[in-house]
Amino acid sequence: MPGRPKLSCTVVDLSVGGALLQLQKPSWLPYNFMLTIEATRFVTSCEVRHSRSDSVGVRFLSAVEAAVLDPRGAQEARSLNENDAWTGNYR
Repeated sequence: MPGRPKLSCTVVDLSVGGALLQLQKPSWLPYNFMLTIEATRFVTSCEVRHSRSDSVGVRFLSAVEAAVLDPRGAQEARSLNENDAWTGNYR
């Protein structure tokens, strides 16, 4: 938000609908804000849905595609020789 400093946080959980963010002072967040995940260049507007002493759950206010959330890109970008972590089989 204009006029407010950036706050660092840790993304604990991420989905196409929102995220759980861990940060030192959740009470410092405005109800609506822009979330930027620098590692994936992901930017979206959010609103706080619930808050705890060290975390907040947010809802994304714009549509997000699942491929955007994956730092490796779309599902097709995975290697054909990558083992499935659960079964050990190749995908």
